[in-house]
Amino acid sequence: MSFVVCRPPCPPPTPLYKGTRGWGWGWVGTVVYWEWELGIGNGNWELGIGRPDFEDLEVYRLSEKLANEVWEMATTWDIFAKDTLGKQLVRAADSVCANIAEGKGRWHFKDNQRFIRIARGSLYETMSLLRLAYSRNLINSQRLDRIKPLLDELPPKLNAYLKSLNR
Repeated sequence: MSFVVCRPPCPPPTPLYKGTRGWGWGWVGTVVYWEWELGIGNGNWELGIGRPDFEDLEVYRLSEKLANEVWEMATTWDIFAKDTLGKQLVRAADSVCANIAEGKGRWHFKDNQRFIRIARGSLYETMSLLRLAYSRNLINSQRLDRIKPLLDELPPKLNAYLKSLNR
């Protein structure tokens, strides 16, 4: 996907319907074009809109790593465990990094703070669900040893990031 911002004078926004390619839109003062492209070799849709600034946050990178670890773990569970605990665990873990990213994209720092607080709640939900998974023998001690450093590091970093937004 490509992302281009143009200030007037710009050509009017036009749809970009060309095969599997996407679409475009515009508004007064700014024209934005989006284009979807299929990633070569990996079969995934790639989002190439430039590097978002939330990726610079260490707390975001850690939370994304946690979400990926949780996903990898939950996909190996049996159907019942996946459908009950697994889906909720994956949603909670994904919510941590998603809320950090969404907060970073908000205009006002108060909105950012609100989303970081939501991310913190999702992190604690993830920790609680991981405890349940461990007590139900869905997670072995080796897997827990891989996730535990992330769970130890994330809460203080998330709180420090929240405090930094108050300044």
